[in-house]
Amino acid sequence: MYVLVGDNNTIEKFPFTVQELRRRHKNVSFPAPIPEETLNSFGVYSVVPMSRPSYDLLTSKVITGAVYNGEVWEQSYRIIDLGEDQVKENVAARAANELAETQNDAMTYLEQNLTVPEDLVNFRNYMREIESQDGYPYSLSWPTKPS
Repeated sequence: MYVLVGDNNTIEKFPFTVQELRRRHKNVSFPAPIPEETLNSFGVYSVVPMSRPSYDLLTSKVITGAVYNGEVWEQSYRIIDLGEDQVKENVAARAANELAETQNDAMTYLEQNLTVPEDLVNFRNYMREIESQDGYPYSLSWPTKPS
């Protein structure tokens, strides 16, 4: 993973690839692999990968960047809270997905004239009524999907 850096260590493009460097400099015959010193002479620097922070995919998004720590370029992460409308969309999509994933299980019981297990019924009801659950939409206690 690379970053293309301009004057005063300003980031021109991140992430940046060796293929992009080759396309930008079609008249340059680069060796394979390109030595780090050569990359640096074109303003391209390796970025040290860092651990991705944990965050709630339903309520937040992460923006990946690069930051110069005075010695090397490091990958950076910024977690941004999503707006309420987006959170509601994400929650609805997850609930719909959970319902779709358990649809065949419920149908199998019904087709065999068997009683659908209570934990499956409760799980599916929770998903159907997601908007009326305590903590909606930010602090839901998602039930465990029955196995």
